[in-house]
Amino acid sequence: MIAEVGQSHDGSLGTAHAFIDAIAEAGADAVKFQTHIAAAESSPGEPWRVKFSPQDDTRFEYWKRIEFTAEQRGRLE
Repeated sequence: MIAEVGQSHDGSLGTAHAFIDAIAEAGADAVKFQTHIAAAESSPGEPWRVKFSPQDDTRFEYWKRIEFTAEQRGRLE
């Protein structure tokens, strides 16, 4: 069984680890996260993007806020 966390970690490594712990306790075999690298997927000046969330004006800002560094991603393995 693979548990899907997606982006529910909201950029918090601690929250991501809490999900991993809960999922392991529930008996899942693996955990799937969805990650973004903002600079590879978007740009701050995309004119077609609308205000995305109360704390992020653009999708780029959202992805930048929730992305993990390569080192952080390694800690989730």
